Amino acid sequence: MNITITKEDFERAVSVATSAQVEVFEKMDAAIKKSTSHCEGNILGNMGAEAVDKGGATLVSTVKTYICLDAFIHSLKQLDLVLTPTGFGVVANNTTSPASKARVDALEDSLIFERETAYGTLLDICRGIKGWGSTEQAKNNIRTPFYSVLFVNGYGTKEDFDQYRKMEQIIIESDVVMRKMIGNEQMDDIMNAIRNKSSDVVYCDAARMIREYTMLMYWNSPVLEDKKRSVLSFIESNPETFKIYMKSNEYKANHYEGFKNSKDKKGYFFVG
Repeated sequence: MNITITKEDFERAVSVATSAQVEVFEKMDAAIKKSTSHCEGNILGNMGAEAVDKGGATLVSTVKTYICLDAFIHSLKQLDLVLTPTGFGVVANNTTSPASKARVDALEDSLIFERETAYGTLLDICRGIKGWGSTEQAKNNIRTPFYSVLFVNGYGTKEDFDQYRKMEQIIIESDVVMRKMIGNEQMDDIMNAIRNKSSDVVYCDAARMIREYTMLMYWNSPVLEDKKRSVLSFIESNPETFKIYMKSNEYKANHYEGFKNSKDKKGYFFVG
């Protein structure tokens, strides 16, 4: 992947690193190279890297933002930071006082939120790259329908990210529930559609309903079971799309009827 991060790119992505007094960017070369390698190898893969090289403006801008934020976050605790008139800078002389641990921790938290927002945006762009959705990178980064902070209700606030972090275990539990209900193969089929940005409205609606179920699970909502039944009803009302489930053991289990005592049954027993 041929991508160059300039000082302007870095300061556009990490506005708090802008300072008229010092050059934070000069200290970031190794961290930027490491984050670039991580982004290419673990998120973009060959398909995504090729798309970056072709120069899609939105993709390139988002990749640069992600890399700059990731690099700065990983370097943050190693820098001697001071609060400057335009943001944070690196201590350059003995006349400045370092920023407090509380301020640095708050900055780190804010930057992580910005990076995760950029990460969610990057995944959505990658989903639109032909072939990316079938790569190992796609499978590793989009494991459930609720794969991004951008799905939390407020769509992009700091409070959303705090909630998203608290939801991590719930997201996994929700996926387990869905897989038990409709089967691993059918859930994998839905995830394949999500990773490849399927325009099929049935798949899109299924993914949305599962995300809604996940939110209700997080809230411990009294209508959680109702929502679960709604998801199952939707799946069964679209048998052509969800053929895998319709032929599965999970379908049989969901419609299993216990033994009914009647005279036409060999095991009939008389109740006096």
